[in-house]
Amino acid sequence: MFAPLGWFVGAALRLSRLTEERASPELIDPRPFAPLARHGTRLAAVWLVIQAIGMPLILFAPEGMDKELLRSAALLLLGLACFAAILLLLPCRGAHRVLRSAKQTELETVRGQIGEARRMREDDRLPGLLAWEARVESLSPSPIDAAALGRTGLLLLLPIGSWIGSAIVARFVDATMG
Repeated sequence: MFAPLGWFVGAALRLSRLTEERASPELIDPRPFAPLARHGTRLAAVWLVIQAIGMPLILFAPEGMDKELLRSAALLLLGLACFAAILLLLPCRGAHRVLRSAKQTELETVRGQIGEARRMREDDRLPGLLAWEARVESLSPSPIDAAALGRTGLLLLLPIGSWIGSAIVARFVDATMG
């Protein structure tokens, strides 16, 4: 289990580092960074599937099962969930830094232009510059968009879907076999 874990973390860190070193972001359109969020979702999915497989053990444990074993399994599954969240964010770390830096640079530039326009009494330039400043200020420096969060949310529903599916199959088998 530790070999794939190390590979996943190494791949995510490498992607993050490469993005930070080589990306030239378009501040208004962060869509080129969407594959990083999709990669993070795929990495998280592996651990969420493992968690989905182990969750029924805890929820539907037999009466006589050792409580310490159940507690250890619950802690392991909690750790897997935290690790899945880290793997979702890790590939996007470099893109987040690049976008945050580009946003800060653009804000410094536009604020300098606003100050210059005010000093020169160029009142016709101010509305456009102020609108641009507000637009840049409102931009999120995160490459994780609503679509990536939606996919991750669907993956979180995987355990619930598997439990419901197994309950339906169990009822069908019980009804069929008598």
